[in-house]
Amino acid sequence: MTSAAIQKHFTLELHTELSDGTRILVRTLRPDDKSELLKGFAQLSRVSRRFRFLSPIRKLSEKQLSLLTNVDQVNHVAIAARDLDDPSQPGIGVARFLRLEQDPSVAEFAITVIDGYQHRGLGTLLLELLLKAAQVLSVRTLRGYLLEDNVAMIRLLDK
Repeated sequence: MTSAAIQKHFTLELHTELSDGTRILVRTLRPDDKSELLKGFAQLSRVSRRFRFLSPIRKLSEKQLSLLTNVDQVNHVAIAARDLDDPSQPGIGVARFLRLEQDPSVAEFAITVIDGYQHRGLGTLLLELLLKAAQVLSVRTLRGYLLEDNVAMIRLLDK
């Protein structure tokens, strides 16, 4: 999909804290994270699912799950977060971008944070890390689609 000039793979492993002191691990997503992604998806409210997928979705198909987890960290970059203070908790957030085939310097992005971790700084952190990944991989423009009632995301992007 991308030119030979773009050969770097994005990798990340970061231990940090949310605004409330919750210790988290943020790292590049791997294909073996499928079960964690499904568990996290199950913790999204109807509203959060609608905001993320732009339509009401109750279940991820095998094809969707594969598309969300089979990332090359070059053209499709995904970063996942886990709560280190609660090992029973599934992945708590994911940020990703996918380059456009017609222009690899542009990518579409999405951020998802499970409901119990929203409004604690995780979305902001994931966006900042996604912007760094874009810079490392020579993506000049991130674009996204959102619903007009997704006020939290609109505020995040306004920052």
